Amino acid sequence: MLRKFLIPAFLALVASPPVLANPDVWVTTNWHVQMAGHSVTGLTLDWTFDAFASSYLFTTFDADGDGTVTNQEAQAKEDELFAPIAEQDWYLTILGDGAPVSWHLQHVEPVFEPDHFGLKLTVSFDGLQAPFAASLHDDVLFFDFSFAGDDFLTVEGPVDPACRFVAGPGEGALEGHTSTITLRCGDPS
Repeated sequence: MLRKFLIPAFLALVASPPVLANPDVWVTTNWHVQMAGHSVTGLTLDWTFDAFASSYLFTTFDADGDGTVTNQEAQAKEDELFAPIAEQDWYLTILGDGAPVSWHLQHVEPVFEPDHFGLKLTVSFDGLQAPFAASLHDDVLFFDFSFAGDDFLTVEGPVDPACRFVAGPGEGALEGHTSTITLRCGDPS
């Protein structure tokens, strides 16, 4: 009798789609976009880690436990802590006209504030024209990314009046990405 129950239960578990767990780290983001007309010329992302992750990272960086992180302590841990994130391309996807865009991480700067740990990522690419879409997304949900409030997006430089930024769920190749920035120009919708 027990065997009749266990075999179907086991098969149901094996055949079931995977269940995604809650993320381990929550990151709120601010986006700073540099523009020139229809072109995006640069992008800076500010990540702010949740309180638990920030506390852990402070402890990890503060090797001597004195409550402050020196430049030497930060430098000693940066490669070790950032290497796994870098292997995932910093969870950043950039599309230009629906196709993946080649980008380069120019600079990563750890940010140690009294109440949180953060990262400032400076991204560069060559002549990215609208339409443009960018997303921070982790399929496995180790990280969960969200926008940092209503004023999470700042734009520097001249922007063509026919262009507008849209924030929200991704479409097409970015379907399933919940926090996507899209720039559209001359698009009536």
